[in-house]
Amino acid sequence: MASWITLGLLAGTLAKLLLPDRGPGGVVGTTVTGILGALLGGWMSETLPPR
Repeated sequence: MASWITLGLLAGTLAKLLLPDRGPGGVVGTTVTGILGALLGGWMSETLPPR
């Protein structure tokens, strides 16, 4: 789980660096969104059966 949080932190930070003027969330909002997305993706990859 810590690896998913780290991945989300990096993804959110990278997204804000690449698109600094996009979105109202600021660095914290973008980073939190990245972490939540990584946690959701990690949970889905472990829970859902492969197709």
